[in-house]
Amino acid sequence: MTEMICILCPRGCHLSVGDAPGFQVTGNFCPRGAAYGREEMESPGGS
Repeated sequence: MTEMICILCPRGCHLSVGDAPGFQVTGNFCPRGAAYGREEMESPGGS
């Protein structure tokens, strides 16, 4: 389990992201937070 803060909006949701496969995300208030958590686990820093 990895903890991170979503930076896509000012709300700053505290996300918990599970391990592969699937990277289940909890703590998000919108779908963008879930997508952000999965993307950061697959490709940190976005590249």
